Amino acid sequence: MGGRGRGWGRGRGQQQNKDEEYPALGRLQIDNSSPVQAWRGQAGGSMSRGSPASRSSPASRGSPVSRGSPVSSGSPASRGSPASRGSPASRGSPASRGSPASRGSPAAGVQGFVCVQFVCVQRLAGVQGSPASRTVSTQASTSSCPVLSRPGNWMEVETNHFVIEMNKQKIVTMYDVEIELIREEGNKPKSCPKKYIKPGMLAFGEQVWPNRHPAFDGSKLLFSCGPKLINGPTTKVVAVRNEDRCDQFGQAETAKLEITVKEVNTVSLSEIDDFMRNKNTVQFPQSAIQAIDVVLRNSGMTRPEFVKVGRSFFYPPEKQVSLGDGMVLWYGVFQSATLGTKEVYLNVDVAHKGFPRAQSVRDLVADMGEERNYDSSENDYNPEIYYKYRSDKFDKQLCNALKGLKVEYEIPNIANSKRVYRVNDVVAGPREHKFTHEDEKGQKKVMTVAEYFAIERRYRIRFPDWPCLHVGRMDRNILVPMELCRVAPNQATVKKLNENQTSAMVGKASKRPNDRQSLILDTFNSLRLGQDACLQKFGITVTAEMTLVKGRVLPPPALKYKSEQQVRVRNGVWNMEMKEFQVAARDVQNWVIIDLCGADRAIISNLTKQLGMTGASLGMTFGREPEIMRIGAKLNSSRDLTKFLENIVREGPFDLAVVLIPKYYIFGQNPYSKVKQVLELEGKMLTQCIRLKTLMKFDMSTVSNILLKINAKLDGKNYSLHRDSRPACFNQNVMIMGADVTHPPPDSKTCPSVAAVTASHDKEDVFKFNMQWRLQPPKVEEILDMKNITLAHLKFFASKNDGKFPNHIIFFRDGVSDGQFDMVLRSELAAIRDACKIIGQTNQPKITFLVVQKRHHTRFFPNIEHKLTVQHGNVPPGFVVDDKITHPSGTDFYLVSHQTVKGTSRPTKYRVLHDDAEMTADDVQMLTFYLCYLYTRCNRSVSYPAPTYYAHHAATRGKHYYNEGRSTVDINNVEDLNEESVKLNVKMQQFIQNHPMFFV
Repeated sequence: MGGRGRGWGRGRGQQQNKDEEYPALGRLQIDNSSPVQAWRGQAGGSMSRGSPASRSSPASRGSPVSRGSPVSSGSPASRGSPASRGSPASRGSPASRGSPASRGSPAAGVQGFVCVQFVCVQRLAGVQGSPASRTVSTQASTSSCPVLSRPGNWMEVETNHFVIEMNKQKIVTMYDVEIELIREEGNKPKSCPKKYIKPGMLAFGEQVWPNRHPAFDGSKLLFSCGPKLINGPTTKVVAVRNEDRCDQFGQAETAKLEITVKEVNTVSLSEIDDFMRNKNTVQFPQSAIQAIDVVLRNSGMTRPEFVKVGRSFFYPPEKQVSLGDGMVLWYGVFQSATLGTKEVYLNVDVAHKGFPRAQSVRDLVADMGEERNYDSSENDYNPEIYYKYRSDKFDKQLCNALKGLKVEYEIPNIANSKRVYRVNDVVAGPREHKFTHEDEKGQKKVMTVAEYFAIERRYRIRFPDWPCLHVGRMDRNILVPMELCRVAPNQATVKKLNENQTSAMVGKASKRPNDRQSLILDTFNSLRLGQDACLQKFGITVTAEMTLVKGRVLPPPALKYKSEQQVRVRNGVWNMEMKEFQVAARDVQNWVIIDLCGADRAIISNLTKQLGMTGASLGMTFGREPEIMRIGAKLNSSRDLTKFLENIVREGPFDLAVVLIPKYYIFGQNPYSKVKQVLELEGKMLTQCIRLKTLMKFDMSTVSNILLKINAKLDGKNYSLHRDSRPACFNQNVMIMGADVTHPPPDSKTCPSVAAVTASHDKEDVFKFNMQWRLQPPKVEEILDMKNITLAHLKFFASKNDGKFPNHIIFFRDGVSDGQFDMVLRSELAAIRDACKIIGQTNQPKITFLVVQKRHHTRFFPNIEHKLTVQHGNVPPGFVVDDKITHPSGTDFYLVSHQTVKGTSRPTKYRVLHDDAEMTADDVQMLTFYLCYLYTRCNRSVSYPAPTYYAHHAATRGKHYYNEGRSTVDINNVEDLNEESVKLNVKMQQFIQNHPMFFV
């Protein structure tokens, strides 16, 4: 693969001693004598690989200066002479600010320049560094010229990456592990349940390799150091305790496992050093990094109190914190070995997860009814509590809480009755539910569940009207009374938390940076890595201090409203008071307010008044008074709601429908989804939903935020970047795209995944976006129809820009993990190229392809006394790190683009996978940061670029269109889903043409 090209290298000027004092803003010092000298700033560095000068001049080949003279290795000048620290010239003399020489005289050999907020990144004639079309390797890239003039103020922070030290001469042996559960005679072995894997491997190790300390990943891989554990494939049968079943004496039964271990490969840890020294010729040491990661996780794997979930280990809290509806908060530790630019690091973070509370199911009912006293005994339980809350709505909530959970079932005073089952459903009660029972004599009889327990199990059910639980295999009709069941302890669940639980989780888990840092250090110490025999055997140690990294705080953009009104940003927030939208939407003459929640008339009157007054101050005009339509009589079914909305469509058309929706479901249906399905999808009516609780705090800020969305939906333009802050790529026909895929919940059986791709179509300001979506089989992350999606966006762009297609496509892909990089390059990037070829331009658009990653555990902790540290101790918006803890390829960076009001800022990680345009690192980082200011829904920068935010909203809108089993197609059939997607896009085509941003 090709190299990075200009800009993605880091020169010696950016990797100096941590005690060096960085200037607030680096500047290029242009020397007219030669191009080589023109690229040297006050910190030193070298030219890009590829220019004649860099290939042949003595300086670039290794003169005393470039090889390590006192100047380049740390002379007083390079370490911080008065000139480098901030002399008048370096701080901003006329020459450095923009004299004729510095702007690009021929003598300096400068071809052009790109302005980035008062900082010029000079480009030398003939300095190319890579082919025209280049894909950045996901493993490594060639070195290139350092960007010496870097915008922003330098700031040093600590990060939760701990240096891993190791004996790199160690040879590690990798083994494959197969574990099968031996079943009763006549039945084939089956895959081993997770609960048996850990004790089974411990028992196997005691037999085969006593007193050795290999590392097991908990699934398939085993690593050892030193003499080999086995001589050839080895199989043993071991017995483990089955706590889920008891014998007639009340003792746990045993389960038998057949375990086979065989050698796969040997790995040298020296591969890591080889890769760092020769990134361009040596393959990425994936096996070595994997071995280190498994070894470091071995401590958590072998500790019985830890529950493994993904890459995290959780432990029962000393004091339970309720999240509501039977869930409690567990704390845990996340850890992962990662490769930095020069070191291997252990990324450690605190983790949080909701676990089901271990309690009787009857106490779960009380918990959901918010009447449970956790200090009281279960014997004090009020048996009437279920009858108090019993309703269709409550039963559905109870089913959602129990479905998929393991419950312990045991009949009092019967020794061998204990079983553990997984819940499938909540069904009718013991008195009501009937089935056909066949006794020992083969006689069949229809009886209720209550009668069965009374006759066959000698147990009288106390609450026969409570529901039964359908448990076990789906094809077997196993029904157990709810009163005999307990939620099993220490079980992780993939259930998605409901809205209230999520809100409680955020509130309980949020920690200010200094508190989170202390908690991480405590968590790190709790791992007791220094005492782990496995790590000692492998010769691995981990430093106990967080790593210091240097980053820069990028300058915020200036924003433009109507008549060039300029707004300055402070800490990622700005005030639009006394400003009008840059382009107000057309007048709203015919509009309607739809009340689905029985709001007071005074509230609706105030809403009408505030929208009109505030809209006028922003340049919008609401015409006559809106029609008010109320839900009226009490609904008898979900069909009544649908009919009510369909009648409104027939009474239209309306320019806008403002819909007041309740928080609760209506007859088991989400009212927001129903509004979007009927009014928007079927009726082609623009909608703006507002929750009743929002109206209760209807201040000026709330009204303004609603109007931000309405103006964009009506094809207005709220604001844009001021000309002084326009990124260089805006000066050409650039189309910026964002992509995301939304997946259904794990327990969903009827909903497909929804892929959405957004694209800008106003080339001057890059504020307006349109969208395309596709239905896909569940859990498929690859966007399958990217070629046709891109082609549609290209045609839309041309329709809005006098038939001209973009010259440059910048693509931000969300939701992709490291292991999927090759997939998106092979599939999605290739599909974008194919679409560009179809439009038939002589000069094909250049493509820059970035991945946006939010699900990581890197955090930054500044010195709270630092002048740039914002309120609550977080790094300020614009803080970027692209060294030390980033990938050796040098094509990734972390960026905090938003102000964090509560908790610790989570940076977003970006990785450039491909770049035809050869953008510099600073160009990409500044563009990414500025795109976070173009999010139409609020007057603040957001945590990742607007195109990807919009893609998420668009995918979510598609999910609302097709939720609740609305789609009748086979969700696993790609052809059927494509056909359904085409129908959807054709149905919405004219609506999207008129209202491209209807989904925001």
